[in-house]
Amino acid sequence: MQPRRFGRTGLSVPPIATGGAAFAYVHKSADWNPTTPDGQKAAHALLHHALDRDVTYIDTAAAAGNRYSKTLVGAVMQTRRADCTLAPKSGPTSATPRWWLFFGLGRHRC
Repeated sequence: MQPRRFGRTGLSVPPIATGGAAFAYVHKSADWNPTTPDGQKAAHALLHHALDRDVTYIDTAAAAGNRYSKTLVGAVMQTRRADCTLAPKSGPTSATPRWWLFFGLGRHRC
């Protein structure tokens, strides 16, 4: 896979990324539950599989599953951190007080 320049960052990333949100939520219709031991193993295997095939850009956010996707990605990063570019984001989660959301969003008008 031909890497591409990532804006003015100097980073080189593949055109395909792995998104962490899929690792954060239960999908009953697909019989997917990443919070079970089997689900955790499947998520870890998928991340290793992606990294082995040069899908080295991993996007995750605190809001995805109330930080759960970051936990799963972090477990793989203990041994594969040098193999990828992480795009962690921060922001409100279900634990964020409602007053903070109101105050924070009011300051950022479009």
